[in-house]
Amino acid sequence: MIKVWYDGACGPNNPGGHAGSGISIKENDQIIYQESYYIGCGEAMSNNVAEYCGVIRSLTYLLSVNKNNEQILCYGDSKLTVMQMRGEWKSKKGLYRQYYLQSIKLVQKFTDISLTWIPRWQNEDADELSKVAIETQMTTKYEPTQHKMEVSGGLSLPRRVTTT
Repeated sequence: MIKVWYDGACGPNNPGGHAGSGISIKENDQIIYQESYYIGCGEAMSNNVAEYCGVIRSLTYLLSVNKNNEQILCYGDSKLTVMQMRGEWKSKKGLYRQYYLQSIKLVQKFTDISLTWIPRWQNEDADELSKVAIETQMTTKYEPTQHKMEVSGGLSLPRRVTTT
């Protein structure tokens, strides 16, 4: 079983500030991947954009390591993302709309995936990673099983998340 915690933040202004997402992924209670991802800054940024980027980055990583047929449990402290991804709330407009649509397409590539809302205090690792992205304006990826850590710097990062 794979457990995913994701979070997003935007500051000091929301919308319009610096945005970052954080993800922490465990398989059999062992961390297999963590990421602090700097999204960008400006009027196209919001906390909801950042939350959905956390979903996108998590699912994209899992697809890249062929985990789409595993049981995936996703946890987020954003009721908006959880309820919309589960189809309980609609998404009509907003800065995050394109990210929502991208997330829905990604979810369809998994055979056994669920999303659960959790209170912020149960999402501390992902929350901290999202804030680090904003503070450092850098992206950091950590894969302990690969003994690998990648860091890319600052404002030259793309302002929109795209998947391959």
